[in-house]
Amino acid sequence: MAPTTQISTTSRSDTFSIRVVSVPSPVEAEAGVGAVGRITVRDFGENFPMDLTCWDVELAELFDGIFMLLEDYEVEPDLREPGDLSASELFAAAREVWDTFRRSGAE
Repeated sequence: MAPTTQISTTSRSDTFSIRVVSVPSPVEAEAGVGAVGRITVRDFGENFPMDLTCWDVELAELFDGIFMLLEDYEVEPDLREPGDLSASELFAAAREVWDTFRRSGAE
């Protein structure tokens, strides 16, 4: 299955996304150049290396973990409750979910 070049998950407030921002050509892939993803939460954004070989595998557990984190994040400061994640805490937790998934060998 060919990798999708635009995957985006957006929260109900349109301030959260994870997307593929670049995909190597076949020649670049042969040379070991990888894809780049970008996570954005409000004004915070960061690029990260993205291995697209896992996109043809069942990712339900990974996405469940991410969506559970999103339930603990409130974009609007006035609506935040004790225990809600900040943007930086959300990003760090999402990265940990991803790293745990990768270490599990689920891909």
